[in-house]
Amino acid sequence: MTSKHRALPGFVRNLASRTTLRLQLLLVLLLTFGVALASSYWVNTRVESRALDEVQSYVESASQAVQVSVSRLRAARSGIAIVTLEADAIPAGVRRLTLRDTSERVLAETPPAGALPDDPDLVSYRIPLVDAGILIGYLDVELTTTSLRGIFRDMIVAKAELWSVVFLLGALLLVPVASTISQSHRQIERLVASVAGGDLEPEFPEPMSVEAGGLFASFRTLLSQLRQQKEMESQLARAEREASIGRMTSGVAHDIRNPLNYVELAVGELWRKRQVAGQPGPDEAALYEGVRQELGRVNEITNDLLSLGRPYVPELRNEDAGAILLECREELNRRRPDRGRDCVFEPPGKRLLVRADRDLTERVLTNVLDNAIDATQPGDPVRCGCKRDGHSKVLFWVEDSGPGIPEDLIGHMFEPYITGKPSGTGLGLALAYQWVRDMHGDIEVKNRDGGGARVEIRLRIGEGDSGESDS
Repeated sequence: MTSKHRALPGFVRNLASRTTLRLQLLLVLLLTFGVALASSYWVNTRVESRALDEVQSYVESASQAVQVSVSRLRAARSGIAIVTLEADAIPAGVRRLTLRDTSERVLAETPPAGALPDDPDLVSYRIPLVDAGILIGYLDVELTTTSLRGIFRDMIVAKAELWSVVFLLGALLLVPVASTISQSHRQIERLVASVAGGDLEPEFPEPMSVEAGGLFASFRTLLSQLRQQKEMESQLARAEREASIGRMTSGVAHDIRNPLNYVELAVGELWRKRQVAGQPGPDEAALYEGVRQELGRVNEITNDLLSLGRPYVPELRNEDAGAILLECREELNRRRPDRGRDCVFEPPGKRLLVRADRDLTERVLTNVLDNAIDATQPGDPVRCGCKRDGHSKVLFWVEDSGPGIPEDLIGHMFEPYITGKPSGTGLGLALAYQWVRDMHGDIEVKNRDGGGARVEIRLRIGEGDSGESDS
């Protein structure tokens, strides 16, 4: 089989997918009608030709019989007796010839009376014989129409056979159309079942027809709207939940702050009195330092709770993204001197402006870096950088080499009090998410293929800085 023939089914499928089902049905009907019309014309032409030949044979037979009869009657009038008519005057289709004079007396007959069986297709007629304007006798002709009946019977059979062939041809041509409709129906059923199961991003098959392609396009639009609606509902539910949590945590933090300040002042006063009374011992100094650090930690948690419940309007300006990274590095070295050296910062190769609140962006990156450092062992690298992302975004990213994020938590990392750390509060990434959204940006966390986690923060590029994206 040649490559041309092997490509034919694919060509037919491609043609079917580019034409409408209505056009396909119309083409099948037109083709079937054309074949039926041509076949009927061919059969009718053949039947007409055979029937004309048969009629011509009858006419020639009758003409010949008339000529012979006239000659015989002339002979009879001249006194010559007519014994019989010659056999050559009886062609096929003529069953009997009877020559009579004007007094109805039989002068000649062939074949003899009673020699022929009954024939239901027998036709009889009388031909007057005139010679020089004088009636000289009659010729009775008996014809059988069996051959004509056979011709028309053959025509009916031939038409039935041809129409059967045409019907089968039309059915065969309708098979791919019906298959296309059936497959399109099954494709739609699978898509609907998939969406009903909660999958709003199903895999669309190759459409089998133009109608299916149009339906798939409408289905994609519907799914897009459903995804947007679901995202809006999710955001609304999240906002309501965060607002509720924010109000609660803000109230709790506010109630904790006053006693916490009193405890911090009281501990400081007691420590000063202890120093006045005498030199404190090492154990006492260690105990005081531990109390002071824990009070500072509680104070930081209280500040985070207040920030989570307090609405904040960022001051968006054109800021230098590279300078923000350098300030984050200095802040990290100050806050985490033991682990700051494990962080590798990769600023952009050239000046890059970002539309952001400088203080919020530094706090976001610092919170994310704190989580990345806590997820890695001492000495394991944590990388942080920024670059242009397309023509309208600036991408800040943080990567660690830790164990990654459990799959059951990766979709909830920005919710308050969701954390993978045994001693964490789950407020760092929640605050980072809130601040990034306040700056009209996006933040995403995912696991890296090579191990560890990656956080990506996208903010709008600074005004007047819309060059080509970094490679």
